[in-house]
Amino acid sequence: MSPDCVHWWIEHGGHTSSARDLFFETDGWPGAPTFRILLDRFGIGWFADSGTLQLAVSRLDFETVKLLVEAGADVNERVTDWQTDIRENRAAPLPAMHEAVYAKSEEMIRYLAAHGAKVARRNTYHDHNPRRLELKPYMDLVIELGAVE
Repeated sequence: MSPDCVHWWIEHGGHTSSARDLFFETDGWPGAPTFRILLDRFGIGWFADSGTLQLAVSRLDFETVKLLVEAGADVNERVTDWQTDIRENRAAPLPAMHEAVYAKSEEMIRYLAAHGAKVARRNTYHDHNPRRLELKPYMDLVIELGAVE
């Protein structure tokens, strides 16, 4: 939803229990201006367990990531499964630091590490996965920054 649509929606009594419902829209990624309006209206708790932070990381939307983290979003949140219907096969996003590694974003990794994001040590390397070699420099950075638990 665009910021204008969100303003209209709020002014006309629109409400949903969480931000999770935003991701069932087909209009694309809302972006920081829309999230700012929603954050001001509903607070950071409204975004809990929605995957908003994790999806912002995977989309390299640094403005939204900073907005949510500065508002108090949990950088280590594990989103519960989005699968609401057995016919729908949609898994929840990975924790934010994992998304940053998969997005190959050194800037995002550094920002999240500076704000306490961690990766479980057991998830740092898996030699049997060829994609891990591609991601190794980014996981090495996570380790170097001490963002491992």
